[in-house]
Amino acid sequence: MKKLLSLGLLFLTISCGKNNEAGLTACDQQMIAKFKGVITCPFNPKMSTYLVKGKYEGEVVYYLAVICAVCQVVPTDKVYNCAGVEIQMPDLNAVADKTTVNACGGR
Repeated sequence: MKKLLSLGLLFLTISCGKNNEAGLTACDQQMIAKFKGVITCPFNPKMSTYLVKGKYEGEVVYYLAVICAVCQVVPTDKVYNCAGVEIQMPDLNAVADKTTVNACGGR
């Protein structure tokens, strides 16, 4: 579990550079707006919530992930498509090509 959290922290830290607005898709921006009050900005290594996107059955999907060095957080079971509609899936392992969406910009 600690290795997984450490890996997640490293991944998030690397991906929290300056925001390249041109690199965000329209769907990325919609999901950032949808979860604006939930995403942690700026990143806090003790407890942060961030936006992840990937592909599921050929469709781009988004979900919130939590990193917490001391918490035992259950992964989300809510995954959304670009329209903001919740997608039912067996588990997050079914999502391919996962990347962190830089929702914090230059903050």
